[in-house]
Amino acid sequence: MPFYPHAPGDDVRIQSNTVASNVTINNSNIYTDITNLKVEVQANTRYLVQIALFASSATDADIDVQFTYPVGCTMTWAKVASWDSATAPKAITDSLYISGVAVGTITPDYLIGVITNGANVGNLQVQFRQHTARVSDASIHAGSFITSIEGE
Repeated sequence: MPFYPHAPGDDVRIQSNTVASNVTINNSNIYTDITNLKVEVQANTRYLVQIALFASSATDADIDVQFTYPVGCTMTWAKVASWDSATAPKAITDSLYISGVAVGTITPDYLIGVITNGANVGNLQVQFRQHTARVSDASIHAGSFITSIEGE
């Protein structure tokens, strides 16, 4: 079903969460939750989701991003704006590779997607890791955010 604008007073569920302080990993290629970068998804519901990531890592470590989600949840998403390039549409099971510039050099990446959730309530949680484990920091910086708008 398409997303429709709502009239004032309609019950519209908009969720937004922001990363309050940097989330940093070092020498690890194990996926880690990005604190506060999640939204709740209700059963049998659709959402438009937008994610702004402010990331930094060494060029030899880079960053991968993926999601955890309830069983039966699907999402088509893509990186639509970035310091380097956009991507073709991806499935919820796909990860995203973000090329690092230098430790401490923050690059913006903007992701957008449509979630179609099945019968299970849960969270869409954003995770990250170093693409190649290196003894250097890879960070998702404060101010990164996720917003979802419930569709009809």
